[in-house]
Amino acid sequence: MLIDWNLAPTAPALRPGARRRVVTTDRTTVVRVDTAADAPFDGVAHRHEQEQWVLLLAGSLHFRCAGTEARLRPGDLVHVPPRQWHAVTAVGADGARYLEISTPPRLDLLPGVLLASPLEFRTPAEPASPSPDGEGRPALTTPEDSHAR
Repeated sequence: MLIDWNLAPTAPALRPGARRRVVTTDRTTVVRVDTAADAPFDGVAHRHEQEQWVLLLAGSLHFRCAGTEARLRPGDLVHVPPRQWHAVTAVGADGARYLEISTPPRLDLLPGVLLASPLEFRTPAEPASPSPDGEGRPALTTPEDSHAR
């Protein structure tokens, strides 16, 4: 099935200057996020029960996960394990367009659904809790200098 993003319902955005469109099945949710270059960022990380993949389609963004921050470029893919603190901390001069792929699905993002959001938020000054595996392994493994471009 081909998805027309222009017809997909909008989902609540985490910040002004961002627009989210969502499609979901009974197993996976995909959100396309378009963030303007002048969108404000507050450094607040969040986590949720869902495993998530973030695929940058256009522009650039800074992504922090498990205490590691990387500048993502188009085509970069990041894996976020369940309950791992993470945040987009900035976008580049052209903004950014990316996909968030979550499993199990984020049904709270669908219009008209009366479910509580699974997100927990943490300000930048709060200490990180241990990783789910107890070994403190970072989920983000693509530091900016690792790009061979």
